[in-house]
Amino acid sequence: MDPWSDAPVVLCAQLAEIRDLIGVALEQVGNLHGVHPVNIEIPNNLPYVLVDPGLMVQALINILDNSFKYSPPGSAEDVTARLLDERIEVKIIDHGSGIPPEDLERVFDKFGLDDALYAQSHA
Repeated sequence: MDPWSDAPVVLCAQLAEIRDLIGVALEQVGNLHGVHPVNIEIPNNLPYVLVDPGLMVQALINILDNSFKYSPPGSAEDVTARLLDERIEVKIIDHGSGIPPEDLERVFDKFGLDDALYAQSHA
């Protein structure tokens, strides 16, 4: 699957545990970065979620990768999940400098942000 294609995505929804999906994503990203401690807060009693596991893990990997990439080496990352009304809320919180206001409009553009942010976070 070409991630930059405009072709429709076919979902393969299944019941999954959010804890497992986050674990797989952290394992994948941790192998790339390995220099950020991760604080995980996920209750044991969360209900299963109906998702496409592959796409959900890829989305989590993308967010975690950016979080690690644009945070100073050694800074902690917080990953939490909780039941909120009838949904599960997942938060990934880093302690990087954030996106400069002038770049916010390009966040969702393909290749919208460049390595200048990376350099800034590791200065």
